[in-house]
Amino acid sequence: MSRWRAVGVVGIALAVASIAVFIWAIWQPPGRAGATFTALQTVATFAAVLLAVVAVLYARPAYLEVLRDRRTKAVIKVEFQLVENTAFDLRDLVPDEVLNIAGDIFLNVFANNVGDRAARDAVLTVMVPFSCELQPVGYGSLLSVSPVPGMSDLLTGERSKVKFATMPYTFMIGQGLVVPVRVRPIGPGPHVVAALVAGSAQTESTPVRITIC
Repeated sequence: MSRWRAVGVVGIALAVASIAVFIWAIWQPPGRAGATFTALQTVATFAAVLLAVVAVLYARPAYLEVLRDRRTKAVIKVEFQLVENTAFDLRDLVPDEVLNIAGDIFLNVFANNVGDRAARDAVLTVMVPFSCELQPVGYGSLLSVSPVPGMSDLLTGERSKVKFATMPYTFMIGQGLVVPVRVRPIGPGPHVVAALVAGSAQTESTPVRITIC
């Protein structure tokens, strides 16, 4: 039985009960006014309690859904992969790994939702110091490179001028995203490259960094 149908049945039952008590009260002798009043009070109390129970049962599924929604969280795990020779020759990089590589460096930025909630308003950001060039490669062109440098303490812990690219994305549960980029150092190192995903309060993500020397 649906909740609305249950509410209707309860309402009809209360109406029938109220009419029955009202008719009974009309036919009572004048001397039994106290008993009549007590009966009406009993029916009113019973109706109030029954309606309260119906209200609780009706609201319970929505309340439980809100609780479940608050307990879930999108957890976006971000990683770097080094593209060494070809697009299929990849090496997973650990956080804070140091690379001794000269020239252009090709990286895959991998982000995966390992949580139990979708991140619908998330933004992937890839950041390099001002002493580097950042260029999306292939389908990484979905990244939008800012034409204006920004300021951030994400790379070194101190505010410095950075170049960055962003990409809005909806991370469904268990869904991953791979974005290839090219980093070209144009100044003295070391150069710290970072990536992170930001979103709502229910989105959790730890920035990941690597260093190029």
